[in-house]
Amino acid sequence: MYEILNSNGLCQYYDLDENAGISLKGKTQAEYAYLDDPEVVARLIDFTDGAKTKITFYLPQIHCASCIWLLENLYKLSDGILDSKVNFIKKEIYITYQENVITLRKIVELLASIGYAPAISLSDLDENNKPVIDRSFYYKLGVAGFAFGNIMLLSFPEYLGMEKQVTNFSFVYLVI
Repeated sequence: MYEILNSNGLCQYYDLDENAGISLKGKTQAEYAYLDDPEVVARLIDFTDGAKTKITFYLPQIHCASCIWLLENLYKLSDGILDSKVNFIKKEIYITYQENVITLRKIVELLASIGYAPAISLSDLDENNKPVIDRSFYYKLGVAGFAFGNIMLLSFPEYLGMEKQVTNFSFVYLVI
């Protein structure tokens, strides 16, 4: 991995985080020949107009700021990659590339060679198998908002300086 980064002037990757990168010792690059099949490629891509193509990959290896910096500078590693954006929370990368310059297989092999092999599962792309949406974050946010609102309403008379003058108001306010 160091050789790839050094040859493209991207050694700042190691300056961002002391523990940057993933060790590739003992790992072999997987075969991605199935990505040459047009039907498979058509199922994986998000958008294409014949020249530019957009694709989203899930990268479980993303764990730090160095990862984001390196992945957002993919265009420096390959001429065909136009743009790449990382969503750290979802551990996804959104890549825009030119079909006539680089293939999807070459992009995946590039990602694997720098330690970010995408988790590609064609069974997840079936229309019948919609992923279950985890709404626990929204429930937690709603409970926190409700608690915040109650605290603010209970302390409203204190903010207005009404607690010493009207003591029964606080009691009535709590009952309501």
